[in-house]
Amino acid sequence: MPRNGQNDPDAIVASQEVARILAPLRHWFDVPFYFLPLRSQVHFEHFRDSTDYTMWLQCEDQSPGKITRDLLDPFPAIRQLFTANTPTTICWTWSGETCVLSQETASVERLLEIVRNSPPWRLWSELKRLHQTEAPAFNLLQLSDLHFGASAVTNPKLAYVEQHLRDRIDVVRNNGGVVQPVITGDLMDTPSKKNLEEFKAFRNRLTDYSKTEVVCIPGNHDMRQKGFLWRNWEALAGLEWSSVVASDVCTVVFLCFDTSRDAKLAQGRIADDQFLDVATRLTELHRRGDFSDYISVALTHHHPFSTRDDEIDTLPFLGIREERFLRMENGDHVVRWCASNRVPLILHGHKHKPRFVGQEIEFEGRTRLVRAVGCGSSFGIEGKPLSFNWITWQPATRQWTVSFFADAGDGSGFQEKRLAIGAQV
Repeated sequence: MPRNGQNDPDAIVASQEVARILAPLRHWFDVPFYFLPLRSQVHFEHFRDSTDYTMWLQCEDQSPGKITRDLLDPFPAIRQLFTANTPTTICWTWSGETCVLSQETASVERLLEIVRNSPPWRLWSELKRLHQTEAPAFNLLQLSDLHFGASAVTNPKLAYVEQHLRDRIDVVRNNGGVVQPVITGDLMDTPSKKNLEEFKAFRNRLTDYSKTEVVCIPGNHDMRQKGFLWRNWEALAGLEWSSVVASDVCTVVFLCFDTSRDAKLAQGRIADDQFLDVATRLTELHRRGDFSDYISVALTHHHPFSTRDDEIDTLPFLGIREERFLRMENGDHVVRWCASNRVPLILHGHKHKPRFVGQEIEFEGRTRLVRAVGCGSSFGIEGKPLSFNWITWQPATRQWTVSFFADAGDGSGFQEKRLAIGAQV
């Protein structure tokens, strides 16, 4: 859609602008029940006899396994529709209650028959009887840039974030799902024994909530004073982490890198000996057991892709671009290494900005897509929102989704700001 007078096919129109454009159509949508089938070929004449208290919306998805979708402020029903594994119909009410119906057990034709024969006060109970919960998926909870020891990490903020995460994890586990937490660096604001103990206490509580060990990596603030001054090897040595971790609860092997060890100041870099160490440990892991069905996910603190937004960030007191001081020096090599080792996903932090970037890599005559998912500051450093990412992995379809959640920092509630849905890998 055009924005600012320009025809930009990649432009993102604000939700308020979309609401204004669609306002003349709103009177057509004032009904109690809505239906949205996906991946079904139903002719429109089948809907002619539907009652006047329902609305049917047709949605085509010709190649679900090859499309990457990116939604801002996703409507809950649309979110469930595009993350479904099988041909599905999403039903929702005017108040927002949602019901997911597999077309294997409730075809569109059958739903139309139910609608025609059910009065409005009984329709929802009839639909709920057909509802089937999908098989539990694996969930990765990504936190980053905690900065324990910083003045912004207050006890009320810590308690608020922890309570929300605990409640979210409990809901998933009570429904038979599993959650694997990962933390992508800058665990402390500056390396010290006190800050390290505070982080370890938080990690232990998160382990207790999720009933699985938290996977973490260090960042530049865990190695250097204030993130760019002299190194503190003692504090870093007290941080317990491993370069290769096979999750106990999901079919994921985490390849963990220290991107600050071989770099200067606050920059990132991965030297060849780290790549060799990870590759060797990964080979040993496969030798000890069958991990053929596992997906490999790389954890780095620094971002492997520098975007246009990075280049316009400046240091206010110097008026110069900050990206040159913060970037991953060999990010291109990191991405190519991931492509050659069949690592489709990189999770990172560092910039205190949620992000989703992908790149196609030509490798041995094939094209492989490597995506990087960045997490903001989970405890709201530098006045940024409280942030975390929720990544869902479906082993059956080998599809993952990333939800970016944020809270303004005033307890107004974590809201899903963006949804990225990855094609099969």
